[in-house]
Amino acid sequence: MKDDNKDFGVNAERLKIVLEAANEGFYDWNMETGEAYFSPRYYTMLGYKPNEVPASYETWLTLIHPEDKEYALNTVKELSDGKRDNYEIEYRLKTKSDEWRWIISRGKVIKRDDKGNPLRMVGTHVDFTERKLAEDEIKTRVEDLEEFYKMSIGRETKMIELKKEIMKLKAKLSAYENDPDN
Repeated sequence: MKDDNKDFGVNAERLKIVLEAANEGFYDWNMETGEAYFSPRYYTMLGYKPNEVPASYETWLTLIHPEDKEYALNTVKELSDGKRDNYEIEYRLKTKSDEWRWIISRGKVIKRDDKGNPLRMVGTHVDFTERKLAEDEIKTRVEDLEEFYKMSIGRETKMIELKKEIMKLKAKLSAYENDPDN
């Protein structure tokens, strides 16, 4: 038993080091009671001090961006209904300073009752806001360049058509000027 406790302590320390190195927060959620554990990094990535807000399902619900809530809740429902055991989703959570941070949440139901109802879920949170903003900026720039390109192509075509019209008019003018009857 003593060796088991030693191994558990070593493994717990390893897990702590890995999560800190990866800059990930984690949670452990009792799905029966709604109570949860949020790691210190889970809090600090949102600008809170550890344990500053209650670690609970209700707290998580209040922090989810309104546009992302349905998607996140559908994922929880699929987990609850047994349609899946693990997940990976992206959504925004509100920070203490009322800003939004993009989170990649990965988790797994690790315990179900005899009827298949979920009892416990664990997972991690990674703040990827900077990457998401950079991706959005790149998408916007690509869209702008594509629009500019389309406008340029359209203008080039119009310029060619205009040049043809000018050439026709010049030919008519030349014919008119060279016509002895005029």
